[in-house]
Amino acid sequence: MQALQDKAPEAFIEISKADALAYNIQNGDAIEARSRRGYVVAPAKITDIRQGFLFIPFHYGYWDDNSHPRAANEVTREDWDPVSKQPHYKLSAVCIRKM
Repeated sequence: MQALQDKAPEAFIEISKADALAYNIQNGDAIEARSRRGYVVAPAKITDIRQGFLFIPFHYGYWDDNSHPRAANEVTREDWDPVSKQPHYKLSAVCIRKM
């Protein structure tokens, strides 16, 4: 969708000010978010997001750029809720590091 592309042409990893300070991360630094399933590498975007949480937009994938892992679902779980049958694509525990 062009509106999403215009607003944020590249993937990013949103991180809190406190977490960025703890990891010595500046706006725009390349950071890696890694789970047991995979990883994403993207520039840091420091915001007022809740400390201890990250946000990676889901509208980036590999259909237009496969030069580096940037799809949020690389780090999310593959299992399903037993009642609703919805996949757990919205959350995952990750470790982060500055590249």
